[in-house]
Amino acid sequence: MYRKKCSWLMIIIVIITPIISFTIFEKHLAQTLQKRTYILQHPNINEYVTFLAVRQSNDNNITGIIQIDNEKYRFYYFSKEPLNIDAISNHLCPVNGSFKTMSSSIFRPLTVTIKHIDSNDCQRTHQTILTIFTNHKYHLYDKIKNSGLQQYDKIIALLFGDVSFLPKNLLDDVKDIGIYHLMAVSGSHIIAIVSMVYFICIRLGLPIPIIKLIICTILPIYACYTDFAPSALRAIATVLTVTLLPRFLLYRALDVLGSTFILISTINPQFVYDIGFQFSFLITLFILLSTPLLIQHNKVIALLLLNVITFLGSFMISSVHFNQIQWIGLISNSLFIPLYTFIFFPLAIFYLFYVHLPIHSQWVPLIVDNLFLFHDNLVKDFMIFKKLRWFVPELNHFEVALFLLIIFIILRAFVLKKVVQTVVLFTLFSLAITYLTRDYTTQLTMFDVGHGDAFLLKTTKNRTVMIDTGGKSKNNKTQYNGTLSKYKILPTLKKKGIKKIDYLIITHPHNDHMGELEFLCRDIVFTNVVINKQSFTKQQQAYINTLAAIHHFKVIDFLSINKIYIDQLFIELLDATIPHADDQNKQSIITLIKYKGYKLLFMGDATTDNEQLLLSKYDLSNIDILKIGHHGSKTSSSESFIKITQPRISLISNGQHNRFQLPDIQVLNNLKIVNSTVYDTAQHGQVTITLNKELAISTEK
Repeated sequence: MYRKKCSWLMIIIVIITPIISFTIFEKHLAQTLQKRTYILQHPNINEYVTFLAVRQSNDNNITGIIQIDNEKYRFYYFSKEPLNIDAISNHLCPVNGSFKTMSSSIFRPLTVTIKHIDSNDCQRTHQTILTIFTNHKYHLYDKIKNSGLQQYDKIIALLFGDVSFLPKNLLDDVKDIGIYHLMAVSGSHIIAIVSMVYFICIRLGLPIPIIKLIICTILPIYACYTDFAPSALRAIATVLTVTLLPRFLLYRALDVLGSTFILISTINPQFVYDIGFQFSFLITLFILLSTPLLIQHNKVIALLLLNVITFLGSFMISSVHFNQIQWIGLISNSLFIPLYTFIFFPLAIFYLFYVHLPIHSQWVPLIVDNLFLFHDNLVKDFMIFKKLRWFVPELNHFEVALFLLIIFIILRAFVLKKVVQTVVLFTLFSLAITYLTRDYTTQLTMFDVGHGDAFLLKTTKNRTVMIDTGGKSKNNKTQYNGTLSKYKILPTLKKKGIKKIDYLIITHPHNDHMGELEFLCRDIVFTNVVINKQSFTKQQQAYINTLAAIHHFKVIDFLSINKIYIDQLFIELLDATIPHADDQNKQSIITLIKYKGYKLLFMGDATTDNEQLLLSKYDLSNIDILKIGHHGSKTSSSESFIKITQPRISLISNGQHNRFQLPDIQVLNNLKIVNSTVYDTAQHGQVTITLNKELAISTEK
């Protein structure tokens, strides 16, 4: 009788879920996209905002949570002068700033960069329960930081899921080896907390109803300290459901998981877009479906099987959001999950209690520091696998649904112990998702790297030529960590399934043209790097040679290799340099690429002097695609040059609202005379041109 009722419950859930999906999620998605688009089109903020929680980070830098139009955002404020945070915390203050995002994806949260706060015109607001918890959390941050512990960043990350204190290189490393989920608050943390509470209460002889009451009190409070992180909220909601519901209603764990998903996502559809939320639910679903297999083995074998199941459960989410499969996690999680569960997370809880003790010992921070240093060394050991990347091209909705279905079929074969069938299916699946989904066309991409140049030309066989890498001006005050590579270039390379660049042409040694090379080398293999050695100073040559020695690429002088053939691409490196000029722009390598009747000309930062020399040496009439020199500055793209080249399409790479006010109006007028269609990264973002019979152009802002 019960099984019949369960079946009806599952049927009802199956019917209700699509209805919710189309009536709530689709509507909410459209509203979210519309609101996000409007904000990014009008990013400036000049109004009163509520500072819900504020903390001092480094020097005069302040961060925390603000509320604008009933929405909460993380903010960053970089002040030249000290600011009393008590004067703005829990206050309504006028600010001047702007919304920021590193990606147009709705899965990336918006942040606010504040330029000015008028603390003299602040009005105190009513303090809510949530702000009390948040301020107390920041108070705990300070206690942990001031306790003499050097590795405080990891304690804070493990306890509260706040990874903002972690060094960027460590954060990237744990992502690369597939253990980032252990740093953030997730189901394993909640289970560890419940287990410790249950163990202590049983030892104290407390009755089960009292233990349940304690658990149901502690977990919601802990949710407040994690800022209701969706992955933690999923685990907490599930535990509370299991704790509160009668046992006969919990006969099917899938019912609990499905009901929890419907409840949480109905209350707040925004959680559905959170990657941690998606990981948490899908991996839990895969584990529950694999229960018949797991219960047949001892704990050691079950842990190894669980690692494989987790890998399958996270496969499609990693593919969709990161275009990369963290296969290293199959190995790393087997080691790190037990370490985090039984050592590092309990150690973090212990240290939280320790900092509240009246008596402290210098040995405790020392021991904790050494244990986390051991953790960092283990992470470094796993980085030997970093170059063995598995990139997955961008998938459409149909492919996502199809491959997810295949993953479930593979899981079923795995649970039924059909080893040969599992291996064969997964091998075919891996080949299909990696190679069959690629775009087998020849494409030119202009990356949106702000005031800089970075272009990629890929062939039908995924062979590649890159012209410049982009880069930011060097600032000795702040340490740059390659955000352009991380958020603008690498995601596109992954979407195209590109792990290797056959030829990189660095037009000239300015940082906005070569500054990202050292960061790209960490993730992408470069085979040949072509430079104009005469334009490089001794220091710049030493820098390139050092990178070449570390990352094993060949440095080639463009004067020794003026022609390159790749598949059907004919690449000619044109020499219109002025060797003894003080201006390195005048020593730019100019690249002419011919493909099936198309002519593409890349000018680097070449000046009008270079243009005159170029036209006297080469026939450059009727150019199909012209990369405008020097970001559209009037020092390039003379009227005579444009009239001779007659570009059908002109590409300009520069930053939005740049201080140079580029492109120059005279350059735009010159292009207008010849009816050239202009694409500018400041307006259009990333531009991709498919070189078919008809040029197909797409933009991504």
